[in-house]
Amino acid sequence: MKTKRVLSEGHIFIGRTKFVKRKSWYRVILLLEKDLEIKMFLPAIKSLQDYIPRIAETKNQDWAIKMQRIAGTISIRHDLFDDLDNEFRFSSAIKEQFNESDYKKLWVNLTFTPETCTFLKHINVIPDKWGITFYPLKNNNSLFQLFHNKRIGARILPNTFTENDESLYLENNQRWTLSAFQDRIELLTLLLSLFAGSPLTYRLLVGRKNNNVSFVQYRSGANDFSYRCPSYYNGHAYIKKEYIPDFISTLPEKLENLFASPKKMKSTVLLSYFRQLYTAYYREMKIALSFQLIEALANYKGIKIKNSLKNSINKQLRNKYSKEMCASCYSILSDQLKPETDDFDEYIRKALDVINIDKKFVLSPSLIKEILKKYRNEMLHGGLFEEKAAIDNIVKKLPDNYQKDLPVLMQAVVSIIGVNFILGIPFDKLTSIKRRMH
Repeated sequence: MKTKRVLSEGHIFIGRTKFVKRKSWYRVILLLEKDLEIKMFLPAIKSLQDYIPRIAETKNQDWAIKMQRIAGTISIRHDLFDDLDNEFRFSSAIKEQFNESDYKKLWVNLTFTPETCTFLKHINVIPDKWGITFYPLKNNNSLFQLFHNKRIGARILPNTFTENDESLYLENNQRWTLSAFQDRIELLTLLLSLFAGSPLTYRLLVGRKNNNVSFVQYRSGANDFSYRCPSYYNGHAYIKKEYIPDFISTLPEKLENLFASPKKMKSTVLLSYFRQLYTAYYREMKIALSFQLIEALANYKGIKIKNSLKNSINKQLRNKYSKEMCASCYSILSDQLKPETDDFDEYIRKALDVINIDKKFVLSPSLIKEILKKYRNEMLHGGLFEEKAAIDNIVKKLPDNYQKDLPVLMQAVVSIIGVNFILGIPFDKLTSIKRRMH
């Protein structure tokens, strides 16, 4: 993601930095550009073999500024100080920070973009609200109604910054500090992706106390295609309008409970599977991955999905050898064919009930699993020739609207079940959305 102009002007500061291979702090001159690109200057150090900044810090009036890690590449060159001074016109106050002997050395000129650039006005203040702007903006807009019953307009940021604040705001009723909230933001974005139908990453984080901005963080991404879904449509979970206020008010507590629970890692892994589902390229792969999600969700809930392989083999034997078997053998084999039902069917049925594509046609949970599993076998287990005809025979019996939107339907089913299992939201408070991705 190319960082756009976010500062009203560029600034030259005295700051300090730590390099990846050094523990000590080094005094540096920092040029902070309007698009948050950094130019860093310091006298060359013979023993310093790797000029890769790990962190850089400085101050500007009321703001303490911290830049961390590198997003993308870093440019390194050596210059004479006089040449740098002619180009950038350092003030006398800046020049006084270095010894006379430093100006006789070669200077290192580093150019890079930090992964995060953080502006802190009130370091020890815990915000009342945390605001997050997701990238890309279309994903941010897809969640707007989830956070606001009506559009309330963008908030204003201080004059240091050029853009308005279009963040989605959460009440900080858990009293998260900056570091605590950053520890939880990965889990939060994974959870919210279930309602966006797309992976989420944030580019702006804002902390407000009594509506005054006390903290701003910009985040740069290296690849602006990483979070674009190649499909035209995705299906995902959503919350019914009347339940949205309850959801938003309880989301921080739900997030905190999940973050502190023994199931945190298991939840994070499960949610990462949805990221793969939402960015799958082909219709067939979306359906195949939906079956993988069903298996993962069942494991998360402690439900064992019954393996129908035994029944499939028995059916094949019965069809192939029924005329050659005696009545007793045929009876014994038939007795082994048990009804293919399991506890997970109930959750599939509940998800289908809240989707309601076509009330005239009832899609059974067992048929859902059969379709999904055959697609999984075709795409992931190399069963293309064995499964393709069977898949076509099943799908062509569905109404046209089911056939057309089958991947979207399957994505919505597993997303709704995921929201119920992970966040505990009742099925009757949920619905689904078919979202256009382009």
